[in-house]
Amino acid sequence: MTERSERTDQILRLSAASGARLAMRGASMTPLFREGMVLRVGPYTGAARVGDVVIFRGIDKLIAHRVIAVTAAGIRTAGDAQPHIIEDVPHRDVLATIQAVYASGQPEAPRIDGVLFALRGQYYAHCHRLRAALHRLGYLFSAAFQFGFPSRRPRTQPALVAALSAIVRNDTSALATAIASVEPVRFVQTATRHRCAGIVSDALRALDGDPVADRLRRMLVPATRIDAVTSIARRSQIGAIVRFLSEAHVPFALLKGAARVFRGEDGSAHHASCDIDILVPADKADAAAVALQRHGYTFRASELAQARYRKSHHHLAALHPPKRNGAFVELHVALAPPGLVGLPTDWAALEPHLVFVENNESRARCFDAFATALHGAIHAIGHERLRDTFLCARALRALDPHELERLRILAGTEPIDPVRLNASLALAAQMAGLEWNVDARSDAYLRWTGRRDDMPRLLGARTVGVEAWFAAEGWNELAKRILTLDRPSLRQIAGRLALTPLALFYAARMQGP
Repeated sequence: MTERSERTDQILRLSAASGARLAMRGASMTPLFREGMVLRVGPYTGAARVGDVVIFRGIDKLIAHRVIAVTAAGIRTAGDAQPHIIEDVPHRDVLATIQAVYASGQPEAPRIDGVLFALRGQYYAHCHRLRAALHRLGYLFSAAFQFGFPSRRPRTQPALVAALSAIVRNDTSALATAIASVEPVRFVQTATRHRCAGIVSDALRALDGDPVADRLRRMLVPATRIDAVTSIARRSQIGAIVRFLSEAHVPFALLKGAARVFRGEDGSAHHASCDIDILVPADKADAAAVALQRHGYTFRASELAQARYRKSHHHLAALHPPKRNGAFVELHVALAPPGLVGLPTDWAALEPHLVFVENNESRARCFDAFATALHGAIHAIGHERLRDTFLCARALRALDPHELERLRILAGTEPIDPVRLNASLALAAQMAGLEWNVDARSDAYLRWTGRRDDMPRLLGARTVGVEAWFAAEGWNELAKRILTLDRPSLRQIAGRLALTPLALFYAARMQGP
């Protein structure tokens, strides 16, 4: 436990001893407890009863939930609105009990915890198993209803796109409209899945005081904290890698998250990743690997697996840090695997777009805005993570009209996967508020990915056949590669293709863009 949390616990215990009042926040205890109410707290004596409401220490906050059972080790609690989520709390973590509930924080506010209030609380506590079963049954019925009726399926992806667009354009009014248009829990789930939790949470500071924005920020705290801690841990590791490669006189460029952290960009803590990507010339890849191995980095893949990586990937096998202390490193020789994108993306093609960046006593190459936008668009193909599209949109806004036109022309020459690459750039341009010509197939692909993201996972995770069709504009070598990218068995491939007609039918019946 941190010193800060110990101090918070002490303050709350002192407040409980003096009968202090605390404001109610959150929705896990509705309908009896709502935001705006005020709770008078009292000390916890270690003798809780079923039906009591206690305050205990959570992972990152204080929680007020109802006691549903007393165990040998402590108590078991659940929120009135969440009977299916149960917490086992040791006695030492219980800090106070709720003694009285007031309608508001006004001095003349009446107490509302009368006899009926208490009886309802006892019902919630003693019937929690029945209520939990009914809650799960209701969830299953709702999921089955939404699965069976595509037109009633909630759409969340358009709201996230609108929110990210507003953030890129610094439009707080549009951001408020976007977050208010969808159910908060679904929005948080979608933003987290697309690795945008930190981006959204940071932008919501501009809406401080807005109830919807404040609630979303509280819900996004766990994901944003993990990203921030990870990013801080990466900083020293990236600095060391820059030093190792510079001392070995290996030309290199930092990519994606590593470049953002090295530059010290605002918001870089919101884009933490599990690896550190570095671009090197193909003939210097082995020298770069040796330079890292001298300092304890190791290949854990077998020699056969390493050879396979060199043949079918755009980077060497992962180099793991000494003592597993940090992220693994991928030494890239291009920005995309061979055969997936036709544009040249190796060191020779991108060297004109490399700029030196100073960081204290370190110096490293990074991409300029043009190459950053191109890399973002390639990485965002398929729209699996809208964070990549957001970063591409930011880079697009940094380009002048001449550079934007060059990028349009370059994308127009893509020989292998033109539909998905142009769709990727089109969605990023939409976020950035820039005009971008979209052909009919790219537009159809954008509609498809938007609906695929909101499909039931049973279907949305089994649409690789559709991806292959759009990527290859028919069946050819690229389609085969996409279908076999993760080395599935023939039975798995057949299963994926078997669900393709159902996925297309479901998408056609969904509402919205």
